[in-house]
Amino acid sequence: QSQTTWPGSLVACDCHFYMVWHGVQKEADWDSGAGTTDIGFARLEPLDGTVLYKSWIVKGTETRERTTKLAILGTAKGCQRFAFGYGELSSFYVYPERYFVAELDGEGNFITDKLDVTAITEWQEDEKWVTLGNGDVAWGT
Repeated sequence: QSQTTWPGSLVACDCHFYMVWHGVQKEADWDSGAGTTDIGFARLEPLDGTVLYKSWIVKGTETRERTTKLAILGTAKGCQRFAFGYGELSSFYVYPERYFVAELDGEGNFITDKLDVTAITEWQEDEKWVTLGNGDVAWGT
């Protein structure tokens, strides 16, 4: 079962890399013309790139999700809190029509419900989210 994916964010934390991306779970899903994409979360071994954990965390919404972002949230050790964001668009648009943020744990589970932030912010594919010294997450648009 092959996949078609697009990069999101890659974050180094403690002894692992954590990443989010958007894509299709099976090539047949893309070939069918449905045009929908899902969002994945993974933890990687940094020495050889072995995937230690992978999960599709936003799926089955019948929309196209993209512009996935991830950053360490807070100052505590252990990589158990991440700020996560993504955009959602219909198949007729190139750029997201709505933007959402939520907090994830180290396994990609939602700690908070997603929050629609469309009215107050947005981000682009090439923008990087950063963790500030006080543990807040920031980006510039």
